Amino acid sequence: MLEVKLESQRGCYEGYVKGPRAYMATDDLVLTPWSPISAFHLINHLEIPLNDLKEKLVTIGVKECLSILKASLISTSALTNGLCQLLTEVKEEASKKPKLTRRI
Repeated sequence: MLEVKLESQRGCYEGYVKGPRAYMATDDLVLTPWSPISAFHLINHLEIPLNDLKEKLVTIGVKECLSILKASLISTSALTNGLCQLLTEVKEEASKKPKLTRRI
């Protein structure tokens, strides 16, 4: 069980969450319960074109958590800066190009 404490303008709420739950984290580390409606609202609010979006599954361990913590102390883009090593992609075309050989 995970203890959850939410604070809002209307007061403070405490409770427990049973089992895994999905949350959406923004770049400035605001966590909200994930739902398709909340994700769609955020995309519309930020005016992000849908074709600019890409889903990526990442595994976050202690090293990544420390990187996010460090980035949060010096930046307002903690997720982008803290996880930049996981978000960059190596161009596959460059690694798949055949090597040219010349016979003499």
